[in-house]
Amino acid sequence: MIELRLEHSTVTERDFSNLREELAEIRVLEKPPFTSQETNFPELEKKLKPFMKYKNIILVGNGGSINSFKAFFGAIAKGRTEKNLEIICTMEPDFLNEVKAKYSKEDSLVLVISSSGVNIGAIEIMLYFKEYRKLIITLPDQGALIEIARKQKIPFLPAPKLCDRFAGASSYAFIPAMLFGIKAEKILEGAREMYDKCSPLTPIERNPALQLSAALYELEHKGFTELFVPVYSARITAFLPLIIQLIHETLAKEGKGLTVFGDLAPESQHHTNQRFFGGRKNIAGLFIKIERQADEKSKVTVPGELKKIKLRDGTTGELNGVPYLKALEFEFKGTLEDSVKHGIPSIILSIDSVNEFSAGELIAFLHYFAFYSAVLRKVNPFEQNQVEESKRISFEYRKKFREHKK
Repeated sequence: MIELRLEHSTVTERDFSNLREELAEIRVLEKPPFTSQETNFPELEKKLKPFMKYKNIILVGNGGSINSFKAFFGAIAKGRTEKNLEIICTMEPDFLNEVKAKYSKEDSLVLVISSSGVNIGAIEIMLYFKEYRKLIITLPDQGALIEIARKQKIPFLPAPKLCDRFAGASSYAFIPAMLFGIKAEKILEGAREMYDKCSPLTPIERNPALQLSAALYELEHKGFTELFVPVYSARITAFLPLIIQLIHETLAKEGKGLTVFGDLAPESQHHTNQRFFGGRKNIAGLFIKIERQADEKSKVTVPGELKKIKLRDGTTGELNGVPYLKALEFEFKGTLEDSVKHGIPSIILSIDSVNEFSAGELIAFLHYFAFYSAVLRKVNPFEQNQVEESKRISFEYRKKFREHKK
């Protein structure tokens, strides 16, 4: 279950009346394509069977093609699987050498994911691992990557034609997830439930994704152009790269949109709280926290001989018997209350617990949040022209280098 609380945000329900016209336009929108993807899991399992034996998965890709899987892996499988994951999103030669030295070709699978099939860096990295067994995920009918797969007889699995950052509830993320034993069916189940909850037909009072989109849209108009995201869960921090990509690549167009940054909390309190409270007054906060954890019993135990050591305005004995889950909650409350004191708009996103179903809920929530945020700003959610332009320029440099060598 995902709950959004706006009580500390300076944005209340009545403020949404300012968006009456925009909300009316949203109500008549068709459901976006990312909400209606079908996945044949029995067929996928059959096709993946020959690749399940590999102990090491070397994942090659960039951005949306891999960020959803990275979120699932970090939240669900990291530290809980016997397989090793190495993600490569750079062609830095020393790093490539380190990876090759670390993982033998006999025990390793190079998994290349590219939604467009023309990701130059991914192709260059794949060519570096020429002796390794490979599996490619890409569109079946376009792009250089599929041609390479066919010419070199590299196995490939077709991916749907989706904007990759919105493809978390599809085979882009499900295929690598299944290689690590993650229950992709449960992710899809959670995603579908949240897609229904956040559909354009759902009034804003019951639509958490639209509420967050509207709140941050209003705050941007009031000068709050930056968003700080402290995440009070080591497992949920794996979603941060996707959150950043969805916000930057979906909204930041035509001089509009937010700048977002975040970190694991309470670690972030030891550095970025200085910016949050002491820097420019153009920043809002989105606090992400977990309500329940598997271990709710462990408590701080302070030995008797240490209880009278001075600590701030008390002693270390004050810590004795405090559940670790409560200690984390108190860190969260400290920063939240300080933000209220400073008049900083802050919103709380609560997740009941971390599992495949809630990961699916969260990814669907983020999809709709980004989509609605773009619609409110009247920009195309699925374009990323500036990203494409830098890719074009970098390829021109490669061509010029080749011409110079001749």
